[in-house]
Amino acid sequence: GVILHCDGVQARERITLDSVRSEVESARAGDIVLVHTGWARHYGDPAYFDNPFLDAGLVSFLLERGVRTIGLDALNIDETPDADHSGEGFPAHHLIANVEGVICENLCNLESVDFADPLVSLLPMKFVGIDGAPVRAVAMETR
Repeated sequence: GVILHCDGVQARERITLDSVRSEVESARAGDIVLVHTGWARHYGDPAYFDNPFLDAGLVSFLLERGVRTIGLDALNIDETPDADHSGEGFPAHHLIANVEGVICENLCNLESVDFADPLVSLLPMKFVGIDGAPVRAVAMETR
């Protein structure tokens, strides 16, 4: 897996390819990319809904490299809509869905993944007839 370190981002900040280019260059087909924004610290607070989000250009770049699973420690991989923000139609969700990829949101403790190239497993509960499920997310050091 690949960890993108974006823990200095602000409320509703767009995370672009240029802002993480040096880290995404190592992403390859089959990798799970985890985006550490630090936003999990706002869980339970209204500020959690003002999450940073991924730019469609960054998502497209990762998909072109063969990445099919992207997770982050925020409410939404796209801008969360509210009365003042349209949410732009969820472009990252659509891009990932179009390649039958997986989105994992609301992760926590990504700051604990302080080693390179983690082996990431996302273990979902089994449900029928839904498009999402809670997971037990695990990142392991494999040296």
